[in-house]
Amino acid sequence: MVQTRDDRAGIMSDSRSLHLDLTRDGWTVVDPAHPPPLADTDLTFSPDRSEVTIERPWLSHRAVFVRQRAGSVHLSTEWESLLCDGPAALDLGYAKDYLRFQAPLTRRTFAGGIRYLGHGERIRFQRGGCLTESLSRPVSSLPRSAIVQRLEALLPEGDDVCFHLSSGLDSSLLVLLARRLGRPVKAATIRTRGRGASDELETVERLADEAGIDLTVFDLKDFDPWQEGQRLIDRSLAYPIAHPSHLVRYLLDRSISESGLGRRVVTGRGPDEALAGYDAHRDEFSPSFRHLARVTCTSEAQIAALFADGPDGDAQTNHGRLAAGGALSLERRLEYDLGALFEAWNIVESRLGPGLGLEYVHPFLDRQVMAALLALPAGDKLADGAQKVFLRRELGYLYPDYVLTRPKLGLTIDIREYLRDETVDGILARIWEPSPFATDFLKPGGCRQLVEDTLGGRANHGWQIWSLYLCALAYRKLDAKRGRDVRTS
Repeated sequence: MVQTRDDRAGIMSDSRSLHLDLTRDGWTVVDPAHPPPLADTDLTFSPDRSEVTIERPWLSHRAVFVRQRAGSVHLSTEWESLLCDGPAALDLGYAKDYLRFQAPLTRRTFAGGIRYLGHGERIRFQRGGCLTESLSRPVSSLPRSAIVQRLEALLPEGDDVCFHLSSGLDSSLLVLLARRLGRPVKAATIRTRGRGASDELETVERLADEAGIDLTVFDLKDFDPWQEGQRLIDRSLAYPIAHPSHLVRYLLDRSISESGLGRRVVTGRGPDEALAGYDAHRDEFSPSFRHLARVTCTSEAQIAALFADGPDGDAQTNHGRLAAGGALSLERRLEYDLGALFEAWNIVESRLGPGLGLEYVHPFLDRQVMAALLALPAGDKLADGAQKVFLRRELGYLYPDYVLTRPKLGLTIDIREYLRDETVDGILARIWEPSPFATDFLKPGGCRQLVEDTLGGRANHGWQIWSLYLCALAYRKLDAKRGRDVRTS
């Protein structure tokens, strides 16, 4: 166990790391102080130690990164610790995919040579190379009649517990179950500018009032996105990985931590990927090209206008491999999000928790619960235009009608609303100044057009502007390893 201290946050966090070397006698653990397992990932050697196999189980939400270099393999729950294993260049293909998709379906990361070990994935390292395989999906042993009881058993109680609360079915169910158990419940949500979390605030406040929930609403209408982006990358997020909702979660959870509202935070993660909670799961998005268009955030024309020539990513190819006959079944579309959004949030939360001094509790992500939900027939997920049908049918009596009928929104944010007082040149300077990322990889004309269209109201590219800014901040970590002066662009 390696303990690291973030003096700015004033907290201790634990990370695990494992280093393997190929010697004359086979693979060996370099540092016996860091024995397997790594998080919930299994490590096994062949009898002659010529092979080592690393397996991360299905539905694991413990992030693990891998770097292989010249006869050695370094694994860690901390992406940045692998940068200490030698200089790493930017993976430009990943950066492009990050702009393309809300969360790219890829095992690549922001640094070339450092990959992410996917859940349900096995890597077998041999003397001649490595082989990646998929594990069999787990068989559910939890009957549908016991799912609610299992969720109730997983709900924590105590003065240090705080629930996330949106108007969605998932977080609402958890607070309603806790209240049914007779427990006092503290919950938190946010108020933002423009469309997003504020659109559902009236519903959340009504639910809290009627259910007797102690609700705290944190006002996030006036934060500085540039300052918070720097804090996010420097302290709580290894590299850009997910949708701007990670900014909302960071601000909300930091507010929970700083206010002392709670140390154990209960989230509603899980049903979206298990019970078809996203629009892309609807039947009209089963054609591969329509699904790809739905999960794409930035067009190919915009990618070409933004980035100078260079290698491309693999997320589109990985998407194509899921399609059979040009279509994606519901199971395949759920598999897509388990490999993209689910994994992105695993990486985000693995850093947010320790960085903010919080422990996340995900009742739905319990392996028995998730396996049971995934095993439900399609009709329990989508039916007659409704999503998460199992929750509506089996537990509809717990929800108020105004929650059941409300469209899904979630804790989101419209970045453009926080850029309205900026100038075009001011925003471009934000992207160019943190590191040489923009100078090395971006086209000034394409970036300027992106910003002008956003500030002029012709389009909303706030997410892309924010993403390029985060890339510039994250690139500083890589650039510092190469010894270049990152203060000059």
